[in-house]
Amino acid sequence: MEEILTQYCEHLPGTDTVQIQYRFIKELVSQYHSSVPQTIYNVILQKLVDTIDDILLDHPEFSMNIYLKDIVLKDVHRHRGFILQIASVMKAKYQDKLKICNIHNAPFVFQQIFTIINPFIDKKTKQKIIVNSQLDSSELAATSSSLPPTDGILVAPQTDGNCC
Repeated sequence: MEEILTQYCEHLPGTDTVQIQYRFIKELVSQYHSSVPQTIYNVILQKLVDTIDDILLDHPEFSMNIYLKDIVLKDVHRHRGFILQIASVMKAKYQDKLKICNIHNAPFVFQQIFTIINPFIDKKTKQKIIVNSQLDSSELAATSSSLPPTDGILVAPQTDGNCC
């Protein structure tokens, strides 16, 4: 389990950046067919907190790269409470510490995640979030009218391939 946790959330050496890979969370919780025990969510959240705290020992702020490859609507609904828990902890513990948050491989279901966490994100923080969609420019333009209001969140087409 420790190896998967390290792959899910890592401090990029020599930087102020934490990298989060959703696919490893999915792998970790896939063994629980119905509901995921809260203790597993607590371990995942504690790894994130420990990683950010480690970065803040050497830097006044931290950056995040979140890779949402393999997330589907079913996952969003299944982990709704955990998503709320992460948003709540981030707001309470790290207000004004986020430099930038790049969300990569954001599928269309990201709007469901955004709907869940939106109440926890202040306007200043929203301006630090950049969503790199899996959609190309023409698809993004066609679907942008159905996306929720971003209140400062920049939604951009994925430009770095299908990284991670």
